[in-house]
Amino acid sequence: MRRTKQQAEATRAAVLQAALEVFSERGYGATTLDEVAQRASVTRGAVYHHFTGKADLFLSMIKEYWAAADAALWIALQGNDPPLTRVRRFLVRYLNAAESDERLRRLLEIVTIRVEAVGELDAGLQDEQGVFAGLLEEITYVATEARRRGELREDMTPRGAATLALSMLIGVIRTWLLSPDLLRPTKVAILVADAWVRSVAS
Repeated sequence: MRRTKQQAEATRAAVLQAALEVFSERGYGATTLDEVAQRASVTRGAVYHHFTGKADLFLSMIKEYWAAADAALWIALQGNDPPLTRVRRFLVRYLNAAESDERLRRLLEIVTIRVEAVGELDAGLQDEQGVFAGLLEEITYVATEARRRGELREDMTPRGAATLALSMLIGVIRTWLLSPDLLRPTKVAILVADAWVRSVAS
């Protein structure tokens, strides 16, 4: 029984990884479950054993992989360092991971340039928006601490500082994915993070 359960878990994991790869290469509309099954070295029936269809597979993959990526990156916002230092650390870590972590890179590629406006994906796109909304709230919380400590400039609200941080982060990532020859996140991570600190610090 244990071996059967382990095999099922391994099959599901292989299908999710294959889905990540194929969706990032071909986009949602052009991807077929046959391609995903072939990439995962399983049968089409094995895919349907774990997922009801392409949309279910796509949404499950996005949700599970986003959660794992967020857990690893949001840690940078925690700790006893000064608030602006923690946000700076988060920006640097996120931009470095966007390029060096293949799973995160593929996820960003999918949600930024490979996903179409398809009704069956609305729930997943709302989840993605929820991720960024949660991140905005978390950075706002840290920036509010900076305000209490007098580290935030007078004309900058905590929400404004958080919005600027996310805008810079998303802007760099989208520019890189659309024009990879123009910049690389790992090359500009510190520059971007330092620019944010200079823009919001008192």
